[in-house]
Amino acid sequence: MASKKQQKTLPSKEATLFRSILKFYERKQYKKGLKAAEQILSKFPEHGETLAMKGLTLNCMDRKTEAFELVKKGIKFDITSHVCWHVLGLLYRSERDYVEASKCYNTALKHDKENIQILRDLSLLQIQLRDLEGYRDTRQTLVRLKPKQKNNWTAYAIAAHLVGDFKGSQSALDLEEKPDHIQYEYSEILLYRNMIIEESGDLQGALNHLDESKSMIVDLLSWQEKRAELLLRLKRWEEAKAEYHSLLEINSEHYDYINGYLQAHLLPSFISLPRPSLSPSHSPELENFDESHEKFSVLENVLNSLLSEFPSSHTVRELPLRFYLGDRFRKAMDKYLRRGFTKGTPALFTASKWLYTSPSKVAIIEELLLSYVSSLEAGQTFPDSAEKVPPSVLVWTIYYLAQHYDSQGDLKKAFEYIDRVIQHTPTVIDLYCTKAKFYKHGGDLKTASETYEKARELDLADRYLNTKSTLYCLRSDQVEKADNVISLFTRDGDNSQTNLFDMQCMWYEREVAESYTRLGDYGKALKKYKAILTHFADIAEDQFDFHTYCLRKMTLRAYVKLLRFEDQLLAHRNHLAAVRGIVNIYLILHAKPKEQPKTEDDPSLANLSVQERKKLESKKRRAEARAKQKQAEEMAKNEKAQKDKQKNKNPQEDDVNGEKLVNVEDKLAEASKYLQSVRGFAQKDIEIQFLAFQVYMLRKKYLLALQALKTTIHLNSNHPQTHKYRVQFLREVEPDAEKDKLVGEVLREQKESLLGGHSSLQELNNAYLSSQKNKILPTLAAAEVMFSLDPTQKSEALKLVESISQIPNLHGYLEDCVAVHKSLLTTFGETALAQSFYTQFQGIFTWSTYFHPRPLNETKPPLENEAKSESSTA
Repeated sequence: MASKKQQKTLPSKEATLFRSILKFYERKQYKKGLKAAEQILSKFPEHGETLAMKGLTLNCMDRKTEAFELVKKGIKFDITSHVCWHVLGLLYRSERDYVEASKCYNTALKHDKENIQILRDLSLLQIQLRDLEGYRDTRQTLVRLKPKQKNNWTAYAIAAHLVGDFKGSQSALDLEEKPDHIQYEYSEILLYRNMIIEESGDLQGALNHLDESKSMIVDLLSWQEKRAELLLRLKRWEEAKAEYHSLLEINSEHYDYINGYLQAHLLPSFISLPRPSLSPSHSPELENFDESHEKFSVLENVLNSLLSEFPSSHTVRELPLRFYLGDRFRKAMDKYLRRGFTKGTPALFTASKWLYTSPSKVAIIEELLLSYVSSLEAGQTFPDSAEKVPPSVLVWTIYYLAQHYDSQGDLKKAFEYIDRVIQHTPTVIDLYCTKAKFYKHGGDLKTASETYEKARELDLADRYLNTKSTLYCLRSDQVEKADNVISLFTRDGDNSQTNLFDMQCMWYEREVAESYTRLGDYGKALKKYKAILTHFADIAEDQFDFHTYCLRKMTLRAYVKLLRFEDQLLAHRNHLAAVRGIVNIYLILHAKPKEQPKTEDDPSLANLSVQERKKLESKKRRAEARAKQKQAEEMAKNEKAQKDKQKNKNPQEDDVNGEKLVNVEDKLAEASKYLQSVRGFAQKDIEIQFLAFQVYMLRKKYLLALQALKTTIHLNSNHPQTHKYRVQFLREVEPDAEKDKLVGEVLREQKESLLGGHSSLQELNNAYLSSQKNKILPTLAAAEVMFSLDPTQKSEALKLVESISQIPNLHGYLEDCVAVHKSLLTTFGETALAQSFYTQFQGIFTWSTYFHPRPLNETKPPLENEAKSESSTA
């Protein structure tokens, strides 16, 4: 047996063999590496570094348990070896346990402080974990050890930038030598340096640097965009105008260019809120911007100039519609609509629906549309025009008019006009898609799905139609049908669910999960929500490869943007939706009573004596034990095959029905884990705050519940749920506050704020009600609070609920009216009043399947069938 000293230092022959293990590992020749390691260990079984390398090789062969055992054994024999600690760090890194891996690397550096490879590996973990100070220190060490490597200086510049050391970052980049000719890498370094100067607050310095660097810049569009932005921020209006005008000549549809051009004229921001074609919102700055405004003449000149220079730009043609009012708006809208109808633009309504926030503009649009239809039907011309237009113009005009009435909640007219267009041209796909949308707005999701399926069948090669048809199937809870539809476009030979999981198709998984939740299949819903969380974990993991790639390719600006995006990754709407769904399901499961196992009620045991029952139960236990033993043998037999498949295994294949997720012991504790995972990312998501409040109240974590409540008050103090939870908190916590000194102290401090300056909960409720008149859900919330505070005031609370029926324009609030009906049945237990409301709502919501349940063999609403029969008779 070799001595311990000999075990640490190998003879020449074995040392050469050890080096070959490293080569085999790098070349992925793991079997050869394993064989070489075993040769060394046959003579030196306690050589720590060889044990570690054997473990690393086995880890690559998917024998992870053995690998960890061998590496830890190697550390035991040679605890001062940097190789052993480095290898253990690599194993932890392969398991995505970056914290432990980082600890191992730091330990390895204690024994070899200047090991370049370990320092590089450590720096990757530090930036992955966002240990920015540690990352800068490690990169500084690498610069000191290898000062001639350009990438080390670039990485140090990024590290200094991320910790806010702008001068140090610029100094590192200044060492880059200027090439003789334009190079992409040097151009990116210059633009990145400019980004650092701008973020340091030196706008003038950033502008000067841009002007000095122009001759060496490859991405001239980015250079020009940044220069225009800096000129605007420095209030150099004339130069900014010229720069933005030059950008508009490149792309006249770009919202930011138009916005900057208008701001350079000291005009209101064109797009200070979401893009007009995507959201029905408008800038509050424009509400008082009319002809009396001192800048209106300037605006008119700018608009006319843009319209003459860029007549084909749709975005520029939208500008007058945003600013003009009255007759000016009528004239501009008339020109806009005529052009759109003549060109046959199906998406014209979608592009202009942001105008529908202004009632005066809506009235003008309706007058124009009705005059068009009348004139086109009479003489195939627009009003005040002798020029005849193609018949298709009437189709698109009526199509727009149908969508107009839908937006106003008049579904009867919307269906009337869309049916006219379909009868005229039954092969236009957009017509069926829009009709399906009308059914959705009316509350008939099943018929909406069937209508969209008709649209899909008109063009089976259209992926968009396939996707939308799938979506409508899921919204109507036809999960199996949705799977059949979407599988038409998944990869051949693969299971559709596996393929969708591999493609990270989160919208589908989210909709399936929501459908399963509505159907009460909570296990499968949890599986789908968990799949979404898995995708986000993979996205976070995927950034690891970019830490080296971006330095190598010099895409420095994009790399910094990637890091900042990843920092806010968990705030993505799909991630928050998955967490909301999971927490909501656990709350539902917590509220459900546990099912008791059936023993005494089993009819097969009813006529047996106690002794016979014991024999039967013993027999069952033996049978179960044999079955378990057989199952264990089969599992052991298939273990190797399972390990081979594990790497590429779809997580969806385990626990297909989600029974493990459903049957967790403490559902509220499980829900708390998910809420904790998005803490700091869901401060603007009021729905998650509501769920957090419910979970923490049930767990009697009153301070956390108060934190969630205060967040909801900050987000929307008038929200009905906020009002109900505020009252609930004060009612439930005050009695318990005496038991907990800290809770009592906090409650005394916050009580006045939570009461909103009122002396009692009744006064708070009355003030809330008076501030939310003629609003359905706030009125319902106030009535429920009134009843909960004093059950003797039930009649007064019901009068409040009855007043909801007098609120005008209920037809646009289907979901709210459904909530009123359900509350009457559950909260108040008033069946007769609920039936009265049900009858009233039946007349308002003609197409809703909630108020008009459909027979299985009927899809059309009764009133529509009657209207069709009358029209056919006529």
